[in-house]
Amino acid sequence: MQMSISAVRFISLLFLVWAFHAQAQEREAVKIGLIYPLTGPMSSFGEDMAKAVPLLERKFNAEQSKYKFLLLLEDGKFGHTNAAITAAKKLVAIDGARFLVVGSSGEILQIAPYAESARILCVTGFSSNADVRNAGDFIFRTYIDAERGISILANEIINKNIERVAIISEESSFTLAIKGALEKFLGTRLVFNQDYAFGEADFKTLIAKAREKKPQAYYLNVSSPANFIALVRQLRANGLTETFYTYYTPSLKDVQEALGSLLNGTIYLDYPDAPDASRDFKDFLAMFERATGAEPRAAFNFRTNYNAVKVVYDAVMAAGPDPGKAKDFLYAYDRPSATGRLQFDANGDVMNLDLVLKTYHWEKTQ
Repeated sequence: MQMSISAVRFISLLFLVWAFHAQAQEREAVKIGLIYPLTGPMSSFGEDMAKAVPLLERKFNAEQSKYKFLLLLEDGKFGHTNAAITAAKKLVAIDGARFLVVGSSGEILQIAPYAESARILCVTGFSSNADVRNAGDFIFRTYIDAERGISILANEIINKNIERVAIISEESSFTLAIKGALEKFLGTRLVFNQDYAFGEADFKTLIAKAREKKPQAYYLNVSSPANFIALVRQLRANGLTETFYTYYTPSLKDVQEALGSLLNGTIYLDYPDAPDASRDFKDFLAMFERATGAEPRAAFNFRTNYNAVKVVYDAVMAAGPDPGKAKDFLYAYDRPSATGRLQFDANGDVMNLDLVLKTYHWEKTQ
């Protein structure tokens, strides 16, 4: 019996649906582990990435049909405790990830020796510690090495003939690297150099000790915005009028609103203005804002973290899911990105990005 045209069409449609699902099932799974601070005092640095992960997974799987990308997120606790290396070993040994994207300096420095020995390609999205530069052949970074910026800041201090500088440091891998760079570039100009425990909130004794050395300027070496706010308030409450130097923290809206005029005149290293972003990133940013109803909390960090995931995806698509071949591809990488043209040097460090020095000017209307 001859089938009707509608029946033929229905069978054809069923075949197409079956073929689509069969093709999807045949995709080779590529697992990328992501390790970011999701809990604790620094969890705000991982919030945007936690929201971005499902969107990135959907994007990668929609724009190609060869691989099924699975993005697996774990908590690295900003490098505190052994959470980062524990997460890395779980992702690799249990979940089967052969690629890792890692957040902060503390997290990547915990993970790097393991990743290097296991030949796991690892890209870090917002680590600034100079030690990352030599962490291994399989370790790449899309963020700026802080030492490059500290050299600019140190030259500013030297050119102003400031001979007495005090450093007050919060204990973390991020601040340790900056402290080392300041010691390297400023030498005997450092008349006070003391740390406080991460999370400490009472700086009365520390401030009194620093004042005894009569510094002309202070470098506030803090990673936590909340602790930066508390430290500045207590310094100003104790009558200090000297210039404060620091890293990016004064650029954060929450910090500006909390400190107001207390922040006036602070000189700080910040990220480059308005990088020339790729169309690919602009489209993803629009998708992120539609899905979450908000802009990323830290815009530049969001760009460098996006780049960290994207270069792994590009490497797999170009060289296959072999970490060694993907690594070789990244050393020759040269593409538009969220921060402009992206290339890596011989150490796996991002090129064409540098920090800039800014002075915060408070206005009463803010």
